[in-house]
Amino acid sequence: MEVVAMMCMIATSDGSGLSLLDYPTYEAQVIGGVDSGEWVTFNFSDRSGQWAEVTDSEGETGWVEIEYLDCQS
Repeated sequence: MEVVAMMCMIATSDGSGLSLLDYPTYEAQVIGGVDSGEWVTFNFSDRSGQWAEVTDSEGETGWVEIEYLDCQS
């Protein structure tokens, strides 16, 4: 069975980017950023379904709010 990564676009209503966080919480440390319109790989979500761990095109992995992802399989 082949596993296909889910690609998601960062989609914010105002076109701003998102902070890439080291943990799925608002109190987490910012480790990078992703621009609106940037494609990321969706790795998995936390138990609450509010946060998604993603990997950007440069290989940086962190957490963003899942509501700002527009995903395709």
